[in-house]
Amino acid sequence: MTVLDKLRSEREALVDEIEGLMQGDFDPQASELVEARGRAEALDTKIKSLVEWNQRRAAANEIDAISVRSRQDVEQKQTREAEAKSVGETWVRSKAYEQYRQVPKGNSQVIDMPFDSLLQTRAPILTNTFAGLIQPDRIIPSTPPAQQTPLLDLINRVTVGSNTVEWIFYPAAAPVGTITPEGQAKTEAAITPVLRTITLDTIASWAQYSRQFGEDAPGLVDFLNASLARGIMDKREAEAAVALTGDATIPETPNALGTLLEGIRRAVGSVQDAGYVPQAVALNPGDYAELDLAVLGMTMRGPVVGESFWGIRPVPVGAIPSGTAYVGDFTAGMIELVRRDVSVYTTDSHASTFTSNILTTLVEARTKSIVHRPEALAKVVGTVGAAVGATGGGEGGAQRGTSGAKR
Repeated sequence: MTVLDKLRSEREALVDEIEGLMQGDFDPQASELVEARGRAEALDTKIKSLVEWNQRRAAANEIDAISVRSRQDVEQKQTREAEAKSVGETWVRSKAYEQYRQVPKGNSQVIDMPFDSLLQTRAPILTNTFAGLIQPDRIIPSTPPAQQTPLLDLINRVTVGSNTVEWIFYPAAAPVGTITPEGQAKTEAAITPVLRTITLDTIASWAQYSRQFGEDAPGLVDFLNASLARGIMDKREAEAAVALTGDATIPETPNALGTLLEGIRRAVGSVQDAGYVPQAVALNPGDYAELDLAVLGMTMRGPVVGESFWGIRPVPVGAIPSGTAYVGDFTAGMIELVRRDVSVYTTDSHASTFTSNILTTLVEARTKSIVHRPEALAKVVGTVGAAVGATGGGEGGAQRGTSGAKR
């Protein structure tokens, strides 16, 4: 940091101090304020003197530079004159030319010319020969992959009007009615509702860019805003996966020594027994691939895209650990509570950025994913491998009835 920068920094700190002393009701004649102003004036005098000295020194340096350039021009001219001349220059400066002027009939002697002087040389034309005149081409930024929110796409979304949400949770099984003879007292239904409360999460991120950047490259600003919004959605998807995999109330279907494919079929029965219709199985993408390959080996039908396991749609979710799957009615089992969807705000009044022409873009959402009806889902754990009882010799082994994955 130069002396001038230090003085300016000291003056800026002193200005902040003076402004702090002038807050609210203040006495202009207060000793602290008068003393601070005196120091500020002294700094102004120093800064002014230093600036004037720098200007005089710069002017003197410019005079010296002009003198140096003039001397260099003379030296370069002398160097050019000492170099090989062109054909015409060589002829005019030769003795043969002097004799030629004296010969009446215009004849002259033969002169020797260097071979290099007979060649016409030019500097090659390169891309930097016309630096600044060849306009660069520009392509738009590469398009990122499509937004992947497979779990959020499965569950319901409910708009709420507050940051805190309450709901009444009823037990999984409804009370079963009893057959009661005429004249006898009926059986009371035991229902124990539970009031649950949740607080939404504020998911946000922000970035800054100059006003000039926004004016000169509006397309890149749109790209930046889209990237920030994508990051918010990625976090919402991750939080939904955390809510699913971290909920201990989701019943786990027994699958001792079974493969994941067998466990999925058993989980389908568990969800159906609870009174729900399973429509999807969420599992690790690597497990999805292994199960597809296993079924391919059993059915020998060749690769098929978009098929199902046991009649329900597989949904790959990267946050689910390998060897675990969740089967169920996700529209009933999970909910994303949304107070505010992804919103983009831009301001030039963040901190002291107004005077710096810096714009701040903030992107945020207020949401929370919850497991609403855990009995509508079933967790299953199993090894990833070929299903038990695979025939491997035709299509029937993995298709027939419920003995394999429905393809």
